[in-house]
Amino acid sequence: MKMSLLKQFPLEELKLIYQVLHRNLKHEPELWDAMMLEQLQMELMQQASHQGYDTSIHLEWERFLQNEPRRNPPQLRVLEGGLA
Repeated sequence: MKMSLLKQFPLEELKLIYQVLHRNLKHEPELWDAMMLEQLQMELMQQASHQGYDTSIHLEWERFLQNEPRRNPPQLRVLEGGLA
């Protein structure tokens, strides 16, 4: 399997490019179908997942793109008689 060409670029550059493209989706509707944007998003989501971000939660995805620390999900505590 071929390595993604995107892996050769610094993560911070990829995040910046993605954010600029994403901000301009409403002005450039052709971007919605751009394979490059789709591949870029998939690469970034993979990186985010490797760093422990849950990309299915929009806030976590934004935190990753903005270089903010991820929030740990609340821990469930098991008490006598059930969960708390």
